[in-house]
Parts: sequence; C-alpha cells; structure tokens
Amino acid sequence: MAACPNCGSENPDGVDRCGNCGAELTAQIVRPEAQPAQAVQRAQPEAKTFGRQMEDLGRKIAVTGQKISVKTGKRGSEFDRIWYGTLGLLAPIIGGLIATVVFLVFVLVVGAVAVGSEHRSFWDELRDFLETNFLLFVGLFFLSSFTAYFNKVHRRIFRWITPILSAVGLVGWFWILAQVLFIAARTLARSGLGDLGDFVMLFLPVIFVIALLAGYLVVLFQVTIEKTAVTKV
Repeated sequence: MAACPNCGSENPDGVDRCGNCGAELTAQIVRPEAQPAQAVQRAQPEAKTFGRQMEDLGRKIAVTGQKISVKTGKRGSEFDRIWYGTLGLLAPIIGGLIATVVFLVFVLVVGAVAVGSEHRSFWDELRDFLETNFLLFVGLFFLSSFTAYFNKVHRRIFRWITPILSAVGLVGWFWILAQVLFIAARTLARSGLGDLGDFVMLFLPVIFVIALLAGYLVVLFQVTIEKTAVTKV
C-alpha cells in the first residue's frame, strides 16, 4: 500500500494517482528533515568567503604592524645614533642632569600646591621627603641613565651587569612608592594605604629577585638568538 502525499489515503501498489484526491503518488515531496542539510550546503560557501575575508584582514593588520614596528625601530635607532654616538659618555650624564632638573621643578610644584590645599600636611610632608632624599633620587636618575647607555652602546660587554642595575633601580622606586603611601596614610588618615605600603616593603626582596631573573632571561634569549644567527651564517 502507498500513502497519498496529499491527503494521506492508502492506495494499492502500482497505482499512479490517488483514488481519493487524484494527486500523483510518484511526486517527490521535500521532506522537512532535508531542509537543514540544504541550508548547511548554502551556508558553506558563505562561511568560506567570510573565512577568506578574515584571513585577508589578519594579513593586512600584520603587515601594518610590521611597518609601524620598522618605522619606530628606525626612528629609535636614529635617535640612539645621534644621542649616544655624538655625545658618547656625556649622554647618560646629560640625561641624569635633565631628570634632576625636572625633579627640582616637581618639588617646587609640590610646595606651591601645598599652599592652597586642604590636605596641606600631606603635601608638606611629601615635599620634605623629596628634599630629604634628594641624593637618592639623583642616584636613581643617573643609574637609569647609565643603564640605558650601557644597554644601547656596550650591550655585549655590560649585558651581564645591566640586569643587576635595573633590579636595583626598580627596588629603589618601589621603596619610594612605599614611603609615599606611608605619608598618605599618616596625613590623610587612610590606614589602607599604610597596609599597602607594608605589603610593598615586605615584597621588596621578591621584586628584586623577579626583576633580576627577568633581566637575565632576556640576556640569555639574546645570546641564543646571536648564536643561532652565527650558526646559520
């Protein structure tokens, strides 16, 4: 027996048309379950097109990034050549002196802000801290300046020393941050800032070790790259 696709009536086998409604029994009926498969087939070319578009976009972004990196590197190299190549050892000295002048201007600004501020005690104590530790700040300025000089001009000679200098400088700045937090906690009655300062002081050795390890990992990576390049040549 064959069921009519139109009215559902049962018909004997071998009959071409339904005895009830006259519909063709051999007509192809699109089953609902076939529709999702057809939709998937139609969506596949669209997905491939979208994938190609995204790949093209990714390539364009990568090319643009490389161009920016090359331009930035060229500008940085040109500045380094002029700054360090022309001035030589005077470059880090001048850099440290410029940072010192900026620091003195900052101290004057802090003093001026303290005059009209409702938190004058904080600004006064901050200014006193800056003035008291003037030599520490100058030392950090020159340390950072000479570290950059050694890293740019005499990298191979001093690269095993620069991680130590960088770690020492980083610890110095974190110590200063802790002292500023203590000042704020005392003058602004914010105990949470004091707790944060204690946390920073507690982890100063950890910060030093992490900075030192990171610096030497970078050095080892550079050495590996240099050896690989020599081997390929």
